[in-house]
Formats: sequence, C-alpha cells, structure tokens
Amino acid sequence: MNLLLEQDKQDIKKGLKNRFIIVLLGAISCAFIIGIITLLPAYFISEAKLSTNNNGNNIEQDKEIISADKSLEIPKEISSKMDLINSSINRKSTSEYIKDITALLPDNLSVDSIVFLDEQSFQDLRGLQIDVSGVALNREVLLKFINSLKESGDFYSVFVPVSDFTKNTDVTFNINLFVNQK
Repeated sequence: MNLLLEQDKQDIKKGLKNRFIIVLLGAISCAFIIGIITLLPAYFISEAKLSTNNNGNNIEQDKEIISADKSLEIPKEISSKMDLINSSINRKSTSEYIKDITALLPDNLSVDSIVFLDEQSFQDLRGLQIDVSGVALNREVLLKFINSLKESGDFYSVFVPVSDFTKNTDVTFNINLFVNQK
C-alpha cells in the first residue's frame, strides 16, 4: 500500500536528481581544480627554462654550433666503430673457446664452471682470462689436461695453483687461462 501522493513521489524523484547532479558537478570541479594545481609547478618550471634560453641568446645560432660540433665528431665515431668491428672479426667467440677446452677434456675429468673475464691484463698484455674449475679423478688426469691445454697453443698462459695438486683422488681444480687478443 502506497501512502504518498503522486505529486509527492515526483517531488522526491526531482529532489534526488538535483542532489545527484550537484554532487556530480562538485566532483568534476574538484577534479579540475586538483589537475590545475598539479600542472602549475610544471608550467612555471618550463616557463623559467624558456625565459633563460631567450635571454640574449639566439637559439638558431646555438643549434648551428651544436650541429657543427656533432658533424666533427662523426669521423671519430666511425673510426672507433670500425676498430671495434675489426677487432671482433679477428677474435674467437666464447663458444669457440668452450669447444677448444671441451675437446681437450680427458674422460675422468668433469668441468663445473667456465668463467670468461674480458679486458684483463697479464704481463703487459690485454686479453681474455678464462677460469675453468671442476673435479678430476686423480692427479694424473689433471696433469694430462693441463699439458694438453699448454700444448694446444690456443692459450698464452695456463696457470694452476699448487694447492690443486695436494690430493691424489677427486682433485678439485681451478685453472686460469689467458688469451692474448691483439
């Protein structure tokens, strides 16, 4: 049973619509005010930068000077890039070094890790240092691997710490190889 008159119902609906519109307009205006407040610092900063650029300086002259400087640096860039390309053509890739090392591995020796360190120095030479670590069944297997690395001629220096030879079986080792890259 509905006790309100039809006129009262329409007045209530009209009041609710008006309240909704007022709240919606208030929310939109708050959003605009917040947006304006957040954009003001950026506006003032960009205005300050523009005013400092225009104080007695000609922007076109600055652009011409910068472009002239850049054009003078182009031959240097090309030269350095060509040197990089030429040096990379003559160098072996890391996968080739891994293949060389694994080809020399004896049966009773396992490699745990191979670490490559580029741009290292050794006896006034610059090159690639390769650290190989693992476990050998015995000292003889390790010596056989070290001698095969030295005899291969791919490595400028093969260094093994003396502590790697202290045990007779299950010898853990760390071999430092140096490759001279000209």
